[in-house]
Amino acid sequence: MFDIHICDFYHDLSRIFVQLHATFPREDTLWLDDICTEDETDEYGMHSKRYMSCFGTVLFLEKEGFIRYSTQDGFNGFNHCVLTLKGFQNLNKFTEDGQTTAITDIRKAIRSGSSDTIEQAVKPVLDIATTK
Repeated sequence: MFDIHICDFYHDLSRIFVQLHATFPREDTLWLDDICTEDETDEYGMHSKRYMSCFGTVLFLEKEGFIRYSTQDGFNGFNHCVLTLKGFQNLNKFTEDGQTTAITDIRKAIRSGSSDTIEQAVKPVLDIATTK
C-alpha cells in the first residue's frame, strides 16, 4: 500500500524539476497552480492540505539546495526561482544504463502517469537508493 502523500510529493518534485530545467538558467516564477491542481480556498481563505503539501515541496527543495528563489508570492508562487548547480547536475547525470539522463527519465515517467515510475525516476536526483 502506498502513502498517497509520498506519491503526491514525487509527482510535485517531477513537475517542478521539469519546469525549472526547461527554463534553466533563466529565473522564472514557479506558480503552484502549475504544479498541482488549482486550489480552492475554504471560507476562511485557507488552502487545502494537498496544495500546502505542494508548497512544502518547494520549501523542501530550497532547504536541500536543489533550487533557490528570491521571494514568495504569498502561497501562490515563488519569484525568481531557478535550479542550483546541484539541482542542474543531478538532473543531467546519466542513469545507470548510461543511455539517458535523469531529466529525460522524469519526463518519460510523467507521460506514463505511473506513480511508481515517477518515484523511480525522481529518487536518483535526490540521491535516494532505488529499488526495482
